[in-house]
Amino acid sequence: MNVMRYNRGFCRVLQNGVKNLRSRNCSTEEKPVILGAMTETFQKKLPYKLELDGDVDGQTFKVIGEGVGDATTGVIEGKYVCTEGEVPISWVSLITSLSYGAKCFVRYPNEINDFFKSTFPSGYHQERKITYENDGVLETAAKITMESGAIVNRINVKGTGFDKDGHVCQKNLESSPPSTTYVVPEGEGIRIIYRNIYPTKDGHYVVADTQQVNRPIRAQGTSAIPTYHHIKSKVDLSTDPEENKDHIIIKETNCAFDADFS
Repeated sequence: MNVMRYNRGFCRVLQNGVKNLRSRNCSTEEKPVILGAMTETFQKKLPYKLELDGDVDGQTFKVIGEGVGDATTGVIEGKYVCTEGEVPISWVSLITSLSYGAKCFVRYPNEINDFFKSTFPSGYHQERKITYENDGVLETAAKITMESGAIVNRINVKGTGFDKDGHVCQKNLESSPPSTTYVVPEGEGIRIIYRNIYPTKDGHYVVADTQQVNRPIRAQGTSAIPTYHHIKSKVDLSTDPEENKDHIIIKETNCAFDADFS
């Protein structure tokens, strides 16, 4: 996995990318616009399916999810159920591997190339390394494709070094506040960097740093490579009182925007 590879080129992209960029608000009241490949497909709501195989320090589990994504608003809603084993960590720590894995539903404005949608119908690979401060590491490898009109996210999650008495394993993470990611071009794909700060049920905070790489499944030079920009995200969590299995319901809103630091 190459997500931790820092280079001078990345720094230059950051320096150059902030020039002449305009700030934008994420508002679903604006007329949604989707450009590039698969335009018509993503102008409507699409079914979303997830298959997650997890292993955290030897404890294995499987999660199956189903929902609906709407790229015109940036909203994806889904229900995720543990079908095998037991989820050994907080559901909150898995949010970015569940709904947030399907970034093809991010609402993009005209001014920014939409890498994610441009890779379909073949889709894209997504690798992450998520490092929890003073705790363990989650490494994920996902393949997001389109099958029979649905977006399908198949992902493997490997967790190592987690403290059994820590906030993550004790399932003490309470929520996932709004966050902002940094997106930069890299070759035929993109790199994404972000930090999540999770409040705990006892009034503390847990910090998780993520390094992410996305590559088209078919690298044919046809992907829409964006300039430096941001994606902001908001998450609402709930449960189904009629569901007997361990689960979580996630409603997530994601919007891409330019940033002007001048």
